[in-house]
Amino acid sequence: MLDQGGRFAAFDGADPVGIAALRPEVFARCCHRGSIGPFYVTTAAQGGGAGRALMAALIDHARAHGIWQLELSVAADNARAIRFYESCEFKRQGRFPNAVILPDGAQDDLFYTLDLRDAESVAAHKA
Repeated sequence: MLDQGGRFAAFDGADPVGIAALRPEVFARCCHRGSIGPFYVTTAAQGGGAGRALMAALIDHARAHGIWQLELSVAADNARAIRFYESCEFKRQGRFPNAVILPDGAQDDLFYTLDLRDAESVAAHKA
């Protein structure tokens, strides 16, 4: 695992297989929040633990910097990513209609949060 101050990379040997980043909010009233993104694991590495290792690194980094609410958006049609985030105890908060305009049309995103004040939730990421 490579840690570059809130930006992480996972490797299989010397080959990079995933990246993740945490962007803290800068305003004082929002400094308890951090946005995850990008979060990507290669198709070949999915299901092999790289995603969980990256998420654990993000959580550890967030907690070390006083961030207790993690937030992310995911394409509404990305079922595998949605299952992963929900297995990490992220809770769906809503939908962003037309979040991204792609060549073939608009894409909705789903908005998720994870409250790190919940000790059970944090422990689930360490397993």
